[in-house]
Amino acid sequence: MSTHRWTEYSGRLVIVDLKAGELKRTLDFLLDVGVFEAAQDGLLNLTVLHLLGPSVASLAEIAETERYRDKCRYFFVKNLVNNSQFFDQRRTYVENFISEDEEITEIRIPKLDALAFENVELAGLPFSEFVLDETQSKNPLRRSFVLRGYVRTWLDRVWRNFERAGMDGIAG
Repeated sequence: MSTHRWTEYSGRLVIVDLKAGELKRTLDFLLDVGVFEAAQDGLLNLTVLHLLGPSVASLAEIAETERYRDKCRYFFVKNLVNNSQFFDQRRTYVENFISEDEEITEIRIPKLDALAFENVELAGLPFSEFVLDETQSKNPLRRSFVLRGYVRTWLDRVWRNFERAGMDGIAG
């Protein structure tokens, strides 16, 4: 058991969204301050969602993070939302950095219709708010019913993939 004393934050969920290229540095920090040790001692639950995007730099992070994957719940999230051919072309690259005996859970973010994706980006909204089609004052904006339907169906698929990976109960 660790000699560290941690305050219990029962029921709290902390999400840290990192910019590309910052994962290894952040994991190094978490190791240095004892977060991985606290997780292994059962004092907190630690889950890492490692988003793999369409760049060689993103895939290179797989090798850089190998030493952390057995210290927490670690998921690879393959983001196919706007480029469904990416991972098929680089499959060998990914497999070179994951050992055969390593048990990795993979979550896939499926491809979203290009026009729907573009409209969500132009709106500058989270996907769920785009589907609801409301401003912050709860007034409807009258966005395309069809595009909102594409996004709603896509979100349902995304959430089902997270549930299949065992993420549905992660926040308690």
